[in-house]
Amino acid sequence: MERIVNVRRKTIPELLKSIGGGNTLHLSLKVYPRMAVIMECSRQNKAVGCSPFRRKYETSTMIKKGYITVYQRY
Repeated sequence: MERIVNVRRKTIPELLKSIGGGNTLHLSLKVYPRMAVIMECSRQNKAVGCSPFRRKYETSTMIKKGYITVYQRY
């Protein structure tokens, strides 16, 4: 399932918890700063105890222009 967020209603950790395994979330770069999203994904991965090659949350800015895409692997 893909979701697009253009309005800031939730914090980044709340958004990450709502993704679900195998789903993607597109966050507008105008609303959520890119580095803040990347840092929060990194924090969540460390909290879960993921290895660097098997992360739970991944980010990409190449999938949709103007958005940062966060996807949950499992």
